[in-house]
Amino acid sequence: MISFKSNKPVVSNVIANNGLNRKVLITGAENTLARFLAYGLLDAGAQVSVQAVSPDAFLALKPNFPAIQHSFADPRFSEMLATLAPDIILHASAESPRENSAQAPLGAFNRIVEKTAVLCDVVRRNSPGTRMVLMSSTDVYGECPVAKSEGAPLAPVSMNGRYFAMAEHILQDFSNYYNMKSTVLRIASTYGPAVKNNPVCDLLFNLLGPQGTNIKFGFDPNATRDVIHAADALQAVKLILSNPTEAAYNIASGHSMTMGELNTHLCSILDLTNTGSCGSPTFIEATHQYFDVSRIMALGCKPQVPLIEGLRGYAAWWSGMKAA
Repeated sequence: MISFKSNKPVVSNVIANNGLNRKVLITGAENTLARFLAYGLLDAGAQVSVQAVSPDAFLALKPNFPAIQHSFADPRFSEMLATLAPDIILHASAESPRENSAQAPLGAFNRIVEKTAVLCDVVRRNSPGTRMVLMSSTDVYGECPVAKSEGAPLAPVSMNGRYFAMAEHILQDFSNYYNMKSTVLRIASTYGPAVKNNPVCDLLFNLLGPQGTNIKFGFDPNATRDVIHAADALQAVKLILSNPTEAAYNIASGHSMTMGELNTHLCSILDLTNTGSCGSPTFIEATHQYFDVSRIMALGCKPQVPLIEGLRGYAAWWSGMKAA
C-alpha cells in the first residue's frame, strides 16, 4: 500500500536553486545505507518516497515517508510509479550480509541483477522521464592496489562485484535502447549510525559482539579498505542528484588503510586490547581497495567527517544499540 503525509517538507530557495527540490523514490529501502540517505535527502528538502517489501522496513519507514510495499513485478507498483512520477529513482539492492552472496548466489542474483532489470523495464514503460540512479559498489573494480577511476576496466573478484557489474550493464542497455537517463554510484565501504554490512561493522562485532559465542568475522590485517562515513556519502549523493550529468561516480574517501589499522583505531577508541587478526576471511573479496574520487570532487564534494571522529560515533551507536 502507499500512504502520503499531508504536510510536505518546505523547500527553501537555496535548496531549489541547488536542484534538490526533486521528487525522489528510493527503492530497496531495506538497505540500511539507502534508509540513511532517505532521511538525509528529506532533510535537504527533497520530496522522498520509499519502496520496501520487508514488513519490518516498511513499518519503520511508513510514519515518515510515502511508502510502497509492492514488489516491482506487482502491477500495483507500476500504477503507483505512474502516479508518483518521480524525477529520480535511487535504487538500492535489499541488504544481506556480504558473505551470503557466495553462500546463496541465486538469492544474491535476484536481489542485485534480476530486480534491477525488472525495475528498469517498469520505469521505461510507466515513468520514462525518470532518471535511474543505481547504488552499485566499488567491488566491480576487483583488486585496486592503485587508485581506480571510473574509466578503469571492471574486473570483479567477488560474487557481489560480478552481480553489481551485471546490474550496471543492464542499466546501460536500457539507457542505450530506450534513452533512459541513468547514473551509477560505485559506493565504497560505508559506515555510520545504523548502516550495517561493512568492514567497520564487522570489526566492531568482533570486539563488542555477543559474548559467549565463537562467532567472529575473519579478516586479513594487511588487506586495505577505503572507508567513507555515511554523512560524506550523503553529501556526494545530494550533489549528484543536483547534477544532471549521466555518468558513473566513485563515492569513497580517496584514502586507503589496512584492516589492521582500522582495528587498532577501534581498540584505542574502546580502550580494548588489540585482538589482531581473527583468521582468514570467510568469503572471497578484493584484498586491496583504493579509489580515485576526482570526478565527485569536481562537483564540490569533500569528505567532512574525520576518521577517528566517525569511528568514535559509530562505536557509540553500536554500544547504544546493544544496550537498548
